[in-house]
This record gives sequence, structure tokens and C-alpha cells, in this order.
Amino acid sequence: MNLWTVGILLTVNVKNKQEKKGVVSPFPHNLFFEKRTFVFFSLLFLNLVLVNIVDFFDLSNYFSNPGDGIDFKEDFLFIIVFFGFVIPIFEEFVFRFWVREKISKVILPLVLLILYIVYLDYHWFFNITFVIIFVVHVFYISQNTDKTLIISLLNGAVFAIFHIVNFPVNELVSGFIYFPILFLPQFVLGVFVCFIRKFGFRYSVFYHILYNSLLILIEYVSVSI
Repeated sequence: MNLWTVGILLTVNVKNKQEKKGVVSPFPHNLFFEKRTFVFFSLLFLNLVLVNIVDFFDLSNYFSNPGDGIDFKEDFLFIIVFFGFVIPIFEEFVFRFWVREKISKVILPLVLLILYIVYLDYHWFFNITFVIIFVVHVFYISQNTDKTLIISLLNGAVFAIFHIVNFPVNELVSGFIYFPILFLPQFVLGVFVCFIRKFGFRYSVFYHILYNSLLILIEYVSVSI
């Protein structure tokens, strides 16, 4: 039984209990909601499978692991809170909060993005280039809100580019031919979450939190065995 099957069974069970108790759910009791649940957990399952497939390609000779130096056993609480909740909420606010909303709603996310990039003190050329790319993609999406597939692919690509900051410049230069493999998980995550965003911002946030948290739990179990 995979993740999305479990999700659907839980959803149906909760709905039945609410109906018996006369509880009014904040979600619509209709087929559309069940389809959203199906899509949500199907994409999450595919995302997790993809990460495991990419792990088969050992790129440790070309790129350092951003998680090196982190003790999952000793720092588990911090890791699950920061990387499982804080980072997903921040990234969703910056990259997806404004999607299909008024263009003015991107102002605060853009300011936070710039401050974050400045704080990271990455290469100045990347900083300037990425901000330009981000702004251009924002304007394109704001003018093409009905093109779900295109804006999801574009947003996923920009989201993947953003994760370049996880690696030193010299590693990126020497191992650039492996970019498609290295950034595929981030790209697909960005595409899926942007697609989920059409159901509502809370869905994209929950998806990202669940995705990161499950990866952390899987890693924690693997190092604990």
C-alpha cells in the first residue's frame, strides 16, 4: 500500500466520522476534494521515488553533500524543525505564495529572497543573475496564470537554479555535466508543488513540509539501523 492510497483511505474515514457527528469540514465534501487528495499523494509518492532513483547515481566524487557535518541522531529535533518546517514554509512563501495572486503580493517574498541571498554571501554574479531570472519569471507567470503546465515547469526550473547555492562554485564548474541529475529532484519538486498550488497555498506548504520531513525521517532511520 503506497502513500497516496493511505491518504485516500484516511480522508474517506475522516469524512465519514465528521458526517456522523455533524461536523462541518473546512474542505468540500465532493469528488473534487477526493481527486485533489489523490493527486496530492500520488505526486508525493513519485517525488520520493525519484529521490531514491537519483541516489543510485553516486556524485560524491564531484559534489560535496550539503548534509555533511550534520549528526542526524544528535541534532534530529533541530533538523526536523528547521529543515522539515521552517525551510519549506520560507521557500513556499518566496516561490509560490504569489502564484495566481496579485503581482503586488510578490514584493515581500522578493525582499526576503534578496536578503537571504545577501546573507548567504554567494558569488555576486549568481546573486544578480538569479534575482533577474526570478523577477522575469514572476512577470511571465503573472501574465499567464491559465497556463498551469508552463508556469509549473518555469517555476520548478527557477526553484532548482536557486539550490545552486548548496554547492561551492568550483564544484559546479568541474561537475557541470551532471547538473541534470544533481538538480532533478529540486526541479521536479518545484514543478509538483507549483501544480499543487492551484488547489490553494496551504496545499503547497503542506506538501513541501511532508516531503522534507519524510526525507529526514528516512535518513534518520537509515543512520540509526
